[in-house]
Amino acid sequence: MCEVLSGWSGGTERVVEGLCQALAEDDSAWVQSSAALALGRIGTGAARAGPALLRAAQTGEAGVREQAMRALVMIQPPEATEAFTSGLADATAEVRMVASAGWMKAEAVPASAGPALVEALRDPEPQVRANAAHALARLEELPTGAVTALRECAGDPNDGLRLNAALALRQAPSAEAADLMEHLLNDPNVRVRLVAAGAILSVTPTHPHAAEVVLAATDDQSPRVRQAVEELLPLIPKEPAGSDASKGEAPLAPTGM
Repeated sequence: MCEVLSGWSGGTERVVEGLCQALAEDDSAWVQSSAALALGRIGTGAARAGPALLRAAQTGEAGVREQAMRALVMIQPPEATEAFTSGLADATAEVRMVASAGWMKAEAVPASAGPALVEALRDPEPQVRANAAHALARLEELPTGAVTALRECAGDPNDGLRLNAALALRQAPSAEAADLMEHLLNDPNVRVRLVAAGAILSVTPTHPHAAEVVLAATDDQSPRVRQAVEELLPLIPKEPAGSDASKGEAPLAPTGM
């Protein structure tokens, strides 16, 4: 029924209104979930469904909360910010994962979401922690308590979590993350190593190990890695013309006649 409605007239106000009514008033969790699914398929044209989806994402049954959160990710109405923030503390892991992923698509991450994102760095689900770290990396300034939690995440076995934690720690004062960035230069993941190298070279351009990490990845098979290398190469000072390093091997001195 909801699939038919979502395709009817390309998502007109009448369709959105009917789906919102089903979401808010129907006693069936299946109908509510289906209505949320249909609204998500309509996309940005269903922005006026934001209040109904927010209410469902916060008060519905687990399946309804998850589907409403997914719809909010797809639609991105003004209510999405509140939904993603409160969803980080949901009792159901699936809802927390969708809510944390919502920040990946959000146009901006407000500073007001900072405390909830820091708390999410201690979520039992690695994907939630990774998404939260990625969102924190988008803030201009890390909130209180973020550096300590991000340092813990940077030591996790999950590559994606370590990478996003390293990205976020670039926002930390150098003194609070310098030792960790030094350690991450030896991370098994090349992308993590490059993030650490970039953070160090931006402060200490002559750091030899950081430069080695960048230069060692110039021929990596991954286009994403090679692009990161191209962005970091300007941070490495070029040898001045006439230096021993630029001349290569010195010629042998002539022998006496």
